[in-house]
Amino acid sequence: MRFVDYLALVRQRLALVAAVVGTVALISLGLSYQKQPIYESQVRLRAMPIAPNAIGSSLAEVLQDAPISYTSPGTEAVLVQSVDVAARVAERLGLAIPPSALVKQVSVVGIPDTTVLVLTAQAMDGPGAVQLANAFADAYLELRREDANQALDRAGERLGRRLQEVQGRLAEANTRLQSAPPGSVAATDAAAQRDLALLDLNMIRADLRDLSDREALEGGFGEVILPATEFRLLRDVSPTRSLVFGVLLGVPVALAVVLLLDSLSQTVRSKEDAESVTGSEVIGLVPATTRGRRSRFGGLTVDTAPFSAAAESYRTLSVNLATAADAVGARRVLVTSPISGEGKSTTTANVAVCNAERGTAVTLVDGDLRRPVAHDLFGIEAAPGLTELLTGDATPRRAVQAVRPNLSVVTAGTAVERPDQLLNRSGIAGVLDRLSKSSSPRRKASDASRAARDDGLVLVDSAPVLQAAETLALAQAVDAVVLVLRAGVTRKAAAVRAVEQVRRSGAVLLGAILVGVSEGEELGLTGSYTSPSPRLVALGADTARTVT
Repeated sequence: MRFVDYLALVRQRLALVAAVVGTVALISLGLSYQKQPIYESQVRLRAMPIAPNAIGSSLAEVLQDAPISYTSPGTEAVLVQSVDVAARVAERLGLAIPPSALVKQVSVVGIPDTTVLVLTAQAMDGPGAVQLANAFADAYLELRREDANQALDRAGERLGRRLQEVQGRLAEANTRLQSAPPGSVAATDAAAQRDLALLDLNMIRADLRDLSDREALEGGFGEVILPATEFRLLRDVSPTRSLVFGVLLGVPVALAVVLLLDSLSQTVRSKEDAESVTGSEVIGLVPATTRGRRSRFGGLTVDTAPFSAAAESYRTLSVNLATAADAVGARRVLVTSPISGEGKSTTTANVAVCNAERGTAVTLVDGDLRRPVAHDLFGIEAAPGLTELLTGDATPRRAVQAVRPNLSVVTAGTAVERPDQLLNRSGIAGVLDRLSKSSSPRRKASDASRAARDDGLVLVDSAPVLQAAETLALAQAVDAVVLVLRAGVTRKAAAVRAVEQVRRSGAVLLGAILVGVSEGEELGLTGSYTSPSPRLVALGADTARTVT
């Protein structure tokens, strides 16, 4: 598909494009309202073991297996983000959030080669982020101090047991010393045992004094070195920005949807589609016409907008149709379509006018006895017409109405209940033959016009071939058939069945006409002319004077 074809397709589906873009934009806007802004705040704390100068060496040995020893920043970071710490924070702040969910709002990293931890908390408001960060730091230090207290309690218990043991040894040494003869070996050994017991006793008492100063021990474990006081906006929610983003996202989505629907479409959309389904050449492309004011001849585009791209396409089509008809020797051409509403009647009327303006004698026959429109398009009497010719109630002289130079029209005539029976049992071929040779219209014509009419062109507008049985009878009575398709409306399957019906009747398919296409490169036109050429103005004036 060429770019101009794609643009034409987008123009045809502007409503769909607007709907998709609007939907995506509204979804984006709705999602933005569901999201909340996110703020973050940071706190820095130092995590360390009990300071070595705060305890004695013997107490350090007692505490060496206690769960208060500092390991690494990574290990401490895991502890900060533990469920136990989060549970304390939730209880302290009165948050109705599960600890497992609250942990996800916090991240902790350790600064390499230091004992400093950086704790970052996120919340939907700035003060909340500050409060959460400080709460996690306090809860972490509190938990570690509780662990330290438990370790100190266990250490006190151990020192108490050792104190009892040493006191027992001291009492035993004193007893032995009192019972041993002075200066004896036993007395000397007992004195040595007593001195060792006294030394151990003094050390244990010193450790117990250290344990009694718990505030110094806990303070030496860890501290907040930079509390959270400020916050920053991490993610903002802007409805305007979300709406713009939705529009920008919706445009390519809409274009993709249009392209997808076109690829899945079962309708004829391009010249290539028309030629593929009909198996014949497209002899004319007609853009969508712009409705103008009605002229004295009705709403024909070549009259209401003579300098438009649509009018030019009808003129080109008239030349192509006449050339194709001459190539096969066809003087009676049936114009039909698969179903109604595809523009066959309008196309036939405009082509008839264009051929007449070129000097070709044309007789337009409204063979659509179900929905006739020729009398409305040209503003003439509805009867007598084809019905009266078929029933013998009128002669060609009465039924043929000259509407302008070189152009005569035979209307459908009086409505009948069963047009299929009327056409099937009547000599439609003979009627068309008499019309093609008739040289006695109501209005007098010049000799040149009469000579042209003897070799003139009969264009028959019929009912849709898939909706009216009498169309096949008309197809058998003419020399060739032209099939009108509407871009984006005619389904490919319908076009295929219409071609099958025409060919099954034995008629020659002269070609196809695709109407409703976009004005553009494919037509060789650039749109409506803003200032008609002097030649066209003069031509239009001459034509108007002649008709008047």
